[in-house]
Amino acid sequence: MLANPLDDVRIDIKDNSQETPRQLIQRIRAMLNDPATSRDEISKHLKQLHQILQSHFLRTFDDSFFEEIVFEAPWLTPHAECLRQQQRTLKGMIDNPQWLSVINKSSVSWREQVGSQFEIFADLFFEHDAAVQDILHALNG
Repeated sequence: MLANPLDDVRIDIKDNSQETPRQLIQRIRAMLNDPATSRDEISKHLKQLHQILQSHFLRTFDDSFFEEIVFEAPWLTPHAECLRQQQRTLKGMIDNPQWLSVINKSSVSWREQVGSQFEIFADLFFEHDAAVQDILHALNG
């Protein structure tokens, strides 16, 4: 029985509580919408999310996850391939140096630029996470 690999990911934050990537994404969204939040604070959280997801995609969400789905349920092959492609897109987004570098530019509109890029990423991430839940539900009944 496969479990959602993202359920095991927890991010330690400074007050010793833990956040999931989903919670950290929501926190970053709120920070980007709050003009009082500093560029440094947003940058710190974006870098933290980047490191966690980059490591996670390499470690847990590798091709073997999708291969196991196809092995156990060949009828889910099209869905697994779609998820694999979505994951590659997400990984490409977080590996893109521009994704984090926009925040370091001295542009007046840095918050809007980062916010629009982040929203695209966040929407795809949540879509991907929901699709993983769906395929695991179909697989595990």
